[in-house]
Amino acid sequence: MQCSISLIEEAERLYRSGEVNAAVLLLTNLLHTDSSNVDAMISLGQMMCELQKFETALALGKFVLTIEPNNSRAHSLIALALHQQGSTEQAMASLQKAIGANPQLADAFIERGNALRAVGRHEEALASYDRAIQYRFGSAAAHYERGKVLRYLGRPDEASESFELAIVFDPKLNDARMQMDELAQEVDREKRLRLAS
Repeated sequence: MQCSISLIEEAERLYRSGEVNAAVLLLTNLLHTDSSNVDAMISLGQMMCELQKFETALALGKFVLTIEPNNSRAHSLIALALHQQGSTEQAMASLQKAIGANPQLADAFIERGNALRAVGRHEEALASYDRAIQYRFGSAAAHYERGKVLRYLGRPDEASESFELAIVFDPKLNDARMQMDELAQEVDREKRLRLAS
């Protein structure tokens, strides 16, 4: 078991460093030797989502559920793929299953927030990001997404704080830096307009 965990971690490291083909190959080979390794399937499914191979991600998530019907990470993977395909309502249903199976699954709350924001339910999205942070304070993604919804809601100070925390937890998160720069420009522009009137 320890060996397959190290291989999954190595695949995730390879993926993060841009060696996508090597990461996918490593996980695929692992699954050839251990076809019921749900952690490898979920990791591969997440990579497939990022590569926009949503049908493959959905198939992996659904297969995991045939092995472990209450696997919250599989429900979350399915929701991620559905949401990225534009099936927001189906994604929400899958996220409810993920949260039901594991109420402390931070990733499910992040994805739920993204789905809620996509349908214009910003306050509910904010509450979902707050829950994700409650369960995993060090989640750069949760702070980043929280910052985006706060910016939309016209709460620039809180948004800036969330973007700063996202950068603390993931210094390579350039999108958060760009959001902070744009936010600072907006605040400066508003100050100049107030002074001019």
